[in-house]
Amino acid sequence: MLMAVTFGLQLLVYFSFDVTYAGDAEVVLDSAKHQLQGGLKYFDIIYFLNNPNNIMLLYLDMFFLRLGDLLHISGANLLSVAGMMLSTIATGLSACLCWKITRSKTLTYILYATCAFLICFNPWCAVPYTDVFSICIPIADFYRYEINILKGKTGWRRIYLPLLLSFLGILLKPTCIFAGIAILMVELARLIKTQNTMRKLGQIVAVIAGVLVLCIVGLKIEKIGVNYKTDEAYLKPWTHYVMMGLNEKKYGRYYRVDDDYTNSFTSKEDKIAANKKIIQERLEKMGVAGYVSFAGQKTINTYSDGSFAWGIWSKDSNQIVLKELRNVIWIILLISSFANTIAVVVVGAFKKRVYSWGEMAMVFMGAMVWLYLLIFETGARYLYMFAPCYILIGFLGIYKIVSKLCKKEIVDYAKK
Repeated sequence: MLMAVTFGLQLLVYFSFDVTYAGDAEVVLDSAKHQLQGGLKYFDIIYFLNNPNNIMLLYLDMFFLRLGDLLHISGANLLSVAGMMLSTIATGLSACLCWKITRSKTLTYILYATCAFLICFNPWCAVPYTDVFSICIPIADFYRYEINILKGKTGWRRIYLPLLLSFLGILLKPTCIFAGIAILMVELARLIKTQNTMRKLGQIVAVIAGVLVLCIVGLKIEKIGVNYKTDEAYLKPWTHYVMMGLNEKKYGRYYRVDDDYTNSFTSKEDKIAANKKIIQERLEKMGVAGYVSFAGQKTINTYSDGSFAWGIWSKDSNQIVLKELRNVIWIILLISSFANTIAVVVVGAFKKRVYSWGEMAMVFMGAMVWLYLLIFETGARYLYMFAPCYILIGFLGIYKIVSKLCKKEIVDYAKK
């Protein structure tokens, strides 16, 4: 019922205000229109050679545009409605997982309202881009994993669905893999404490191998029908994103100068060599103390924006006010999330376990996302798809703190 009301309010807000977007979302949508009208244009091909990870988004855009034609409604509006629906589902999954872990109705309702404000009524939810369409994948992984544990499933039966969803999510957003890796890390930790370790480890390896085969096949199929072929003159190596992550001008955010620099080289080897040279120069210029300061500021810039960088694109006064309110709520939850992480990693390691296994996996994923954004190109927008997980970790931290202060019994996770 709450999800239906939330989605209805989203539709009301969306069709009452003019939500505009540009950048990659607009480029991919235009490319989808060109493909349906007879084929990609030259500049479309160049774009996808530079951004091959957006090819699956192209297929999604084409599907909704074609569906819109059949229903005689705007395909672009359908894409926005799909994004809003996914944000509502992610919010619902976060609330359901909170209930499964804490059994606290009050906490669950407060979490739902907070999650809806930060995610469902954020303008990003109506933007047809990979961050929005991927928002359900991490939280769904952890929800399914926690449910499987509560149902007493063992071995590969406990992890194959979360892993499959996570690995297939790579086709849409590569960072979806972090949720799967986090679950595997927890499973390995559990294996160390159990008997028949080798047998269970063999099952896990078999599941991973099968999922990887599906992903490889999917990546091949994904390129069919869009005139796509690899060209080293346009592809950017991983060193490019490390170099961009070290730019002091934007504190690791997208920097056009770095983009043009890498594109000025034609071969993969030359690009890697040029990127490594700039990386070395920047690290030497900063020094150890300078890099620590840079890394701290980069982290603050990335994690302190509760609008997930929407304020960068919107100068509307109402949005600015809402952004500041979002910032306050988001920062409080991040502080609680950090405290909860300490409880999971430190206290849980030496004393009574104070976490569920799904919660532990979310903490591992949060650490991986932080390291990834610290090393590579960063941006607050990249956190949008992980926001339901961060919000849940933060509320679980608040739950433990309040329970401790009020001397209430916390769920005995050791029995799970």
